[in-house]
Amino acid sequence: MKTLCKYLGGSHLYGMSTLASDVDERGVFMNTDPLYVYGFHRLDNQVNQTAEKDVVMHELTQFLKLATKSNTQTLECLFAPLDSFNMLDEDFKVLVLDERERFLNTDQLFKSLEGYLYNEMRLALGERTGLLGSKRKNQLDKHGFSPKNFSHLFRLAECGRMFFMTGVYPVVLKEFNPELHDLCMSVKLHPENWSADELKEKAEALREEMRKAYESVADSAKFKPDLEYAGKVLKHFYSK
Repeated sequence: MKTLCKYLGGSHLYGMSTLASDVDERGVFMNTDPLYVYGFHRLDNQVNQTAEKDVVMHELTQFLKLATKSNTQTLECLFAPLDSFNMLDEDFKVLVLDERERFLNTDQLFKSLEGYLYNEMRLALGERTGLLGSKRKNQLDKHGFSPKNFSHLFRLAECGRMFFMTGVYPVVLKEFNPELHDLCMSVKLHPENWSADELKEKAEALREEMRKAYESVADSAKFKPDLEYAGKVLKHFYSK
């Protein structure tokens, strides 16, 4: 196995971490064992979750597939500031990060975010429990909503809006929208100052702004993935 990039993701990357935030390590690797390279065995992801750290690494082919489907975690990698990487292969930087627009899919991102934001709203209000951890259950019981899920919802709605308007996925929210960043941190750190109704109203407004931004993009300006180029990237790495 060869690591192509590694970076600190999640709330630490977004500039929204708190003392209670998990450490999320993310990255991309390529297989070097012939049994995996030629498909005899499969290794698409490496996941290692502990109480202190959440590590998720995607195999290169899987990473590019997810990127063309506008998976938000891959978008974070593609748009992460270079100084957030603690390991970065030069070929990966040149062929993938510097050519990120070749993997983007505007329509798919809107569909993905629409579904995600709907589910996140239900999680935030306790209407859909999912894997209900003790921290989120305590917050729901105490405040009637999950601060973490609302802050996720706000951030992703704004990421989508800005992407549709500018073609940039704003990973570090504070640099692109300080006011919304401060709102998210206020919700996370001081949920007692907010009501579920207030946050729901704000979330619906942000979702509507995202939808309008998407609808304003002309078909000619939408990103569509270049699968031929993706194939060339894979050939470059796996034919060495």
